[in-house]
Amino acid sequence: MNPICPRFLKEHRFDIFYKNSEKGAVGVSIHEMIHYVWFYVWNDHFHDNYEEYENPSLKWILSEMVVESIMRDERLSSINPYFPGCVYSYFLDMSVDGEPILETIDRLYKSFDITHFMETAYDYCAEHEKEIRSHIEKSENKI
Repeated sequence: MNPICPRFLKEHRFDIFYKNSEKGAVGVSIHEMIHYVWFYVWNDHFHDNYEEYENPSLKWILSEMVVESIMRDERLSSINPYFPGCVYSYFLDMSVDGEPILETIDRLYKSFDITHFMETAYDYCAEHEKEIRSHIEKSENKI
């Protein structure tokens, strides 16, 4: 009954809202599977705690942003009805230093191997955390 479609990393499962269409369920599933792979690789590299991968952690925020870049792979985007724009809407209009944040994340994603990208993107988000969180908070307060 939950339209949010929560994920449970420790339990290796996520929920799909029962009113989703078949295509919608595929889109949500791809998004969530990206998170599982992302955090598997992240944890293998950083050896931190899975508890740190949930909202409002900066690690969670980054994991939500990178979905758009990863989804650009045609094998994924061609079957996802939510692409482009398969991230929280507040990322779509978020800019840092005058550049859309998703463009910055995508440029970094294309520039490095996955673990170097994770390090670089996280450092970037940490450097701009106050601005990122402020934008998210303002966007959430509009709802």
